[in-house]
Amino acid sequence: MNQRIDILEEKGKDFCPSLAGPLRGSPHLYKIRVNGNVAPRLVLCKGPINMEAEYTLLLGEFERDDELPEGTLERAESLRQEIIASPNERRAPHERAKR
Repeated sequence: MNQRIDILEEKGKDFCPSLAGPLRGSPHLYKIRVNGNVAPRLVLCKGPINMEAEYTLLLGEFERDDELPEGTLERAESLRQEIIASPNERRAPHERAKR
């Protein structure tokens, strides 16, 4: 997971298609694919404050049979809107996942 986030941080605007892809039905949300016994996914968005220079991790979910749990898109979009409404209260620097 840390490796995927490092790639995202390094590539920035030149988002790597094999790293992540857009979520159907939500133009602002993407998911980072992480391989494992269960398919963990990090849901993120471009921006939402500085659209050219940042990505924001919104939530993590487990995908089964190529499907995210019901309500994932709505929850992620709600979190994105909270960040837009109160960026100083809802944003923090990235912390690396511990092993």
